[in-house]
Amino acid sequence: MRKLKCVFPEYKEIQRQFTWNPDWISDYESPWGIFEKFKYANCVTAKDILFQFGNEEVLSRRSISYSQQNCNLIDMPRLNNESITNILKLDVKARNQEFMNLMAFVPRHRPYQDFFRKQLTFCLTCMKKGFHSILNQFSLIHVCPIHGDPLSDRCPICDKSYPYRLGDDALTAPFQCSCGHQYLSGTCNYSELWESKPVIQSTEVADWISMHYKQKINFNDLILSSEISFRNLQGGMDFILQAVDPSYKSIQPEKHYVVKSPSRIMVYGNYNKEFESIRESGSDERYLRFIEKINELIYQSNRSTFYAIAKHLRATILRDHIACVRKLELFDTKCPYAFAYVNWKKFIEGHTHTRQVDNKYRPSRERSKYEMEFISKQDDSALWDIITKWEYGKPYWKYKHLTATIWIINRVLAHFALNHFYSWLEIAKNTESLGLEFDNVPFRYENVPFFLIKLPRDNEKELEFHWWLKDHDQNKPHLVCPFKTGFG
Repeated sequence: MRKLKCVFPEYKEIQRQFTWNPDWISDYESPWGIFEKFKYANCVTAKDILFQFGNEEVLSRRSISYSQQNCNLIDMPRLNNESITNILKLDVKARNQEFMNLMAFVPRHRPYQDFFRKQLTFCLTCMKKGFHSILNQFSLIHVCPIHGDPLSDRCPICDKSYPYRLGDDALTAPFQCSCGHQYLSGTCNYSELWESKPVIQSTEVADWISMHYKQKINFNDLILSSEISFRNLQGGMDFILQAVDPSYKSIQPEKHYVVKSPSRIMVYGNYNKEFESIRESGSDERYLRFIEKINELIYQSNRSTFYAIAKHLRATILRDHIACVRKLELFDTKCPYAFAYVNWKKFIEGHTHTRQVDNKYRPSRERSKYEMEFISKQDDSALWDIITKWEYGKPYWKYKHLTATIWIINRVLAHFALNHFYSWLEIAKNTESLGLEFDNVPFRYENVPFFLIKLPRDNEKELEFHWWLKDHDQNKPHLVCPFKTGFG
């Protein structure tokens, strides 16, 4: 019998054909959405995407893995740009970077990746049409810019979340959850559907996108606290637009407040020449005395600020409850106002027991006199975060602008401290809490009103502290004191 010899061509000689139309890609469509469309139209998996579009580092391995670098859709470091462009007829990587730059702002000391969600965030109406916008991954956007629907990051059936990356682990088929829920409408003609182009309806998103480059440079002049998360911050984009563009018309219900420093504050308190002279002298003793002096000026100023706030509270909200505060030292009162005040001061001043509050016990000093310290032990890391951003790239900035440094610390301290007091009043509404001695603060910064600091580009101008409040925020609470008739 004659033997037949089979000859197989090498894989590189096979010219595979794909179903694809570049008109299926819409403005602001995410790489995730584009690759899901490609997977759906060609019945392929994420691993096939990596095999087809991966760079040498991906293809040189014995097996293709779903590693973080391989599946990264923010920077796409392991995808071959030439392969993507040849097949999809679009430079997806450059386009994605363009949109990222368009949406992201980079305040001091914050990488742009911080403003993009790690979990896939989507509009269910958009997903029915097989569309996912890169705008949805922007952490300041909470409703769909196209439909106005609330964005979601979980399956409506099984409550599963999906990472924003390539992969088939959570979504076992294109636009389909592992539980079987199909996001894409099963009755649609995807070829016709994907050629229709969604239009942005959100005015704030449209204004953000159309903002002139020179205005976006002003984002570098903003200091935002790392303690305030954008995840649940409704209206954050609107707030920032108000601060950056005075002509912007807000659509949010919150009231916008601004406190400005004295003009030319950046000029005052300049100890830089003295600092440089001491450094050049090489005298360790003079250097340490100088550092101690600066740190003491900063501490005494924010200490005075806090005591002024405490004095104001005692003269207003606590005016009729001073006797209750004294009784609380011995746990001899159920006054919610005294409870809030004593716990508030206890944790800010770093006391061990409530009986130490307002009882000749000095606030603890935890740092060396050669390190900057704040009166609020509760806010130590949060205040350091602000100072780190203020001095970003300029380690001796506070010596050149000490007055401005002190102004920033005092404004942020006051913002935090007042919010902490009102948070304790909220806890006091639960009468069972009134007899407890708390070992730790039962809250962080989840209820702190959004704020930012706007730095001047001209030393002749002012610093600005912006914050936003709803009408009902921080109104006088209605709590019952057992030692006073009626409400407190």
